Amino acid sequence: MSSFLSIAANIVAPVFIIAGLSALVDRHFRPDACALSGIAVYLLTPSLVLDNIAHSTLEVGEVWQIVALAFLNSLLMVVLGIGICRLLSFERDLATGFILAVALLNTGNYGLPISDFAFGKEGLQRAVIFFLASSVWTNTVGIYVASRGTGTARQAVLNVLKAPLIYAMVAGFILNITNTALPLPLERAVSLLSQATVPFMLVVLGLQLSRTSLTGRLAPLGLAVFVMLVIGPLLTIGLAALLGVSGLARQVSVLQAAMPTGVMSSVLATLFGGDARFVAATILLSTLASMATLTVLLAYLM
Repeated sequence: MSSFLSIAANIVAPVFIIAGLSALVDRHFRPDACALSGIAVYLLTPSLVLDNIAHSTLEVGEVWQIVALAFLNSLLMVVLGIGICRLLSFERDLATGFILAVALLNTGNYGLPISDFAFGKEGLQRAVIFFLASSVWTNTVGIYVASRGTGTARQAVLNVLKAPLIYAMVAGFILNITNTALPLPLERAVSLLSQATVPFMLVVLGLQLSRTSLTGRLAPLGLAVFVMLVIGPLLTIGLAALLGVSGLARQVSVLQAAMPTGVMSSVLATLFGGDARFVAATILLSTLASMATLTVLLAYLM
């Protein structure tokens, strides 16, 4: 029991303390969440990615193992989501929202801090790789699923090319492979921005949660939360055994696969006609429920 309490207090609780305080600030000051999200997406997260990859000591084989786990887990979750929607005869907008909710996880502004608190800098390096693979998935398959056939491969590729994460990733790999350092002023700037990313992401998470509420469709809502928080990590544990992934790469990948619904799923549902209210409710409920599920999972992984 002490292990559970220690994990809950020292790893999971700090995330919710910061997010909760941010939610209180949001109630009183109503900061522009869209502008803050833009800072996170276009400035801080690319800096985190560039800094971590440039200084990463990961072997190429381990990187590809993490990428494979991220893609295969997302693929299986999409297939599972489609199967559940067809079996239960969900209407089109609910089906789209359900698939987005279970397949697009919050591996960024929730997964990265949890991985950092649980496994330190080495864990964060691996979590960044999983996050990058998830981001590519979100901007390709996620858009296709959201549009239900109206999105094109060209549009998906263009969205990927617009994302600064991709360029930060490429630059980080070039610096790492060539053993090259950025000019000192730029390196220090990137390092400072990288260090600010995790707490800033938690602030944005708190703002987003404070503006979300639970609505109807309780049965599909509960099912979606169960699928992503329980079935998702179990699938990844099986995939890791199948692919021979072990050690910290396995621990971080399983943890990332157990994250709640990502905010991007709500954005895509809104843009392309899914049930955005259902997705928003799933984000809130899955995030709250993850306090318990992640505590249990971390006790198993650690």
